[in-house]
Amino acid sequence: MHVVHSLSSGFGYKEAAAFVIEHQGRRVLLDCGRTRTSQPDLAAIGNVDAILISHQHGDHVGALSMRSALGDPDVYATRFVASTLGIKAMELPLAGEISVGGLHIQTGANGHAPGGVWIHLSAGEESLLYCGDILPDSEVFRYQQPPAAKSVILDASYGLEARPQNARRAVIDALRHQTAPVLLPAPAQGRSVEIALALHQAGMRATLCPRTREAFQQMLSDRQVLWPEAYSRLQALLEQDSQDASIHLLDDAMLTGSDAQTLALKTLEQNGTVFFTGHLTEGSFAHGLLRSGRGKRSVWPVHPSISQTKSLLKETQAEHCLPAFCDEDTATLLQGELLSILAQS
Repeated sequence: MHVVHSLSSGFGYKEAAAFVIEHQGRRVLLDCGRTRTSQPDLAAIGNVDAILISHQHGDHVGALSMRSALGDPDVYATRFVASTLGIKAMELPLAGEISVGGLHIQTGANGHAPGGVWIHLSAGEESLLYCGDILPDSEVFRYQQPPAAKSVILDASYGLEARPQNARRAVIDALRHQTAPVLLPAPAQGRSVEIALALHQAGMRATLCPRTREAFQQMLSDRQVLWPEAYSRLQALLEQDSQDASIHLLDDAMLTGSDAQTLALKTLEQNGTVFFTGHLTEGSFAHGLLRSGRGKRSVWPVHPSISQTKSLLKETQAEHCLPAFCDEDTATLLQGELLSILAQS
């Protein structure tokens, strides 16, 4: 079982995820993403036997609509993810085991998004863990420890960055001191619910855009995607009317839509704040606001820190690691750090 590097996308900084796995003539694609600046070469990849989806974010599923170029294979996703995408899919368990194309597949909740999973593939003595996007310490989305694997495709989105302690609290503290009104663009199927619950716990209210409210309600339809305490807290949050709150959560993290851009400019005209909490693609409208000093940012962690990545490698007893979603120089440095861990284990 091996990863075909020449055909895979995701081994560059914030590249769309699409990893080709080959084993005894069978080919599986792990994710099929697209971003504003990155798209896998589906024609070069050619036919695959199946596509396994880790979660519903665009950089992991954005190219699914073009899967006819891959021979129109079956798509596997968890029920929750398939529902959010509005697609028909073969069921990938949120936590369980299935067989796909002669490969044994095991999955578990990834802590990064509702219904999202890491994917463990094995055949005989060969095994590979695909982390996709992963977050071991989410207080909202469920997470399960992956099993041992000979090789691991790591979520190295934060590279060698050491996450500051209380990074999430720092975001809430920063929001507490922003000039109202505050526009907070964040993905509804991701960190938006974590931020909303943290604000609520801190006695601060947020107005939810219609798509964000709908996404939160959808999460309550499946008790398996959230930790039990988070589920109860989200129920309480949605029971309150916060339409007049000074913080507005908007489901457009990059402000790509014209309505979102208009709302951002209107917020600034009112001497308010446009507050970002995640990665902003260079050249995007959102990045332009930040670069010009008209936007502010404090990062809400949604990927593992270097210490968490090191712990994951030790726990999986991996022999090989492939850092994904970071630039080549960072990957080289990171691999050097991680190889020393592998040598000691």
